[in-house]
Amino acid sequence: MIALMRVIQTVSKGKYSSRKNYNKIEYPLTMSFTANEHHNLKVVGNHLGSQLNSGHYYAYVMKKLENGQIWYKCEDSKQVKQISNDELQK
Repeated sequence: MIALMRVIQTVSKGKYSSRKNYNKIEYPLTMSFTANEHHNLKVVGNHLGSQLNSGHYYAYVMKKLENGQIWYKCEDSKQVKQISNDELQK
């Protein structure tokens, strides 16, 4: 698992503070760390909210098919819905 922590931490007058980083992150659907390994992205977790200690979490989850893949958006008790690759990259 690779986690991209989108937090900016600062120190001012001996006190630490953290805030959310809103910069867009682009990520590939396939990653390779060595010549012999290839890893496919299967889940993307997201946080909505301006505060780090509150907000709403949801996830995009991939289902592998014989001829490709489909992605679903999952959040709380809402109906799971299929999404496009374009929406996944937002």
